[in-house]
Amino acid sequence: YIETTLNLTYGSASFPFERMNLDTFYVQMPVNADSVSFADVQQAYESLFGNITAQYHAMAAENKQFIFCHLRPLENQLKNGSETWEMVSGVGEGPINLFTFGLNDYWKWGLGWINMGGYCGGPYAGTHTDSDAAYEIAKKVRLRKPVPTGNYSYIAPFVNVEIYPEYYRNPNDTIIDNIRDFLLFRSVNWLPNYTQCIPPEDMNFYLSGVETIIYNLAKPAGLHFIDLNLIGDYSLGTPNFGYIFHGGIINYGTLVINPDPPMDL
Repeated sequence: YIETTLNLTYGSASFPFERMNLDTFYVQMPVNADSVSFADVQQAYESLFGNITAQYHAMAAENKQFIFCHLRPLENQLKNGSETWEMVSGVGEGPINLFTFGLNDYWKWGLGWINMGGYCGGPYAGTHTDSDAAYEIAKKVRLRKPVPTGNYSYIAPFVNVEIYPEYYRNPNDTIIDNIRDFLLFRSVNWLPNYTQCIPPEDMNFYLSGVETIIYNLAKPAGLHFIDLNLIGDYSLGTPNFGYIFHGGIINYGTLVINPDPPMDL
């Protein structure tokens, strides 16, 4: 009831966005004889709606839209007492950039999340350290995402799929040499051609590769792509960033026609 009502009333699957702001909220509901009273459900709804509204208005972007939320029990099953539920909410920020990578798009593979990323070549080298190749690829994926025209929303079931390079070999590359070996970026320092800097042509290759994963290789039957959380990461077991890669989570959901446009938050 809570998840579906929020998604159908305020969510939109028809809004093109470049960035997704995800937040997580928690709510407790009293349980008696394996059931929850309508009054408690309504109270939980109001609490979560307030959180989503605050999340939405906290974003500085002028062009934004609540996209979806997913509610699930944090504990196992209904029981007497109190049960905690977790909600993940996503608000999208409208697109501002180009659809492919240009001649100056040399990006450090990762570490933008600790302000150690940025451009690693070309005229902008050393700038934009709060971003990285993984983050920029994910932005382009959102820009290029097919968006249905009209009024659509996402509802359950929702599925999250984890992706890592080793899951998706490049079928056109038979030699493991750190050159486009996988559809996702990976570079290891015990092989030739190790690099932390991804040039423009490879940025576009990995953009195409992750889209192949999203829309074909990882896609659950009957579900639609919502968003991608892609991170430029490294193995803690290999010193000096000797094993670096892109990995992440793809969010899928059920797309439905909504007779009404989303209400304002």
